[in-house]
Amino acid sequence: MTHLRRAFAQTIALLAIASTTVWAQDELRVEKPDGSRRHFTVAEFVAMSTDTVRVAMHHAPLATYSVISLRRVLAESGVPVDSLRGRQLALVVVGEARDGYRVAFSLGELAPAMGAREVLLAFRRDGVDLPAAEGPFRLIVQGEQRQSRAIRQLARLRIVDLADERVPAR
Repeated sequence: MTHLRRAFAQTIALLAIASTTVWAQDELRVEKPDGSRRHFTVAEFVAMSTDTVRVAMHHAPLATYSVISLRRVLAESGVPVDSLRGRQLALVVVGEARDGYRVAFSLGELAPAMGAREVLLAFRRDGVDLPAAEGPFRLIVQGEQRQSRAIRQLARLRIVDLADERVPAR
């Protein structure tokens, strides 16, 4: 009987871990250099944005994406994107997909007064949530010749402070 109870408890624990993992895949995590985090869901983005953009991603037909500016997502997470100076210019946003693919943007590149690169976070296509192969979130980088940074299955945005990195001696 003790073995049955232990096996049952282990099964419940594994199911709890699995359900937590599935739930976490439906949210976008933003992590700042100080260790603080902010989590976003599709529902939160729907409430925050009514913007749409019509684009063809990776040779697919034109589609209408519901989007929010990456700058706004960063601002909502407490990451400065306006009036950058000093150490803030060493901040980099690293987008990470569920499969491990990563892309990077400097905050200076995104800042409206500097690079003004328009990066959009898409959460719906043609009025419905993005399919699993593409979502739940993806980036759309406007104005780039190649769509290599238009990451799909976006799971996490990490803000990395390069000022904290050690520069190797020459």
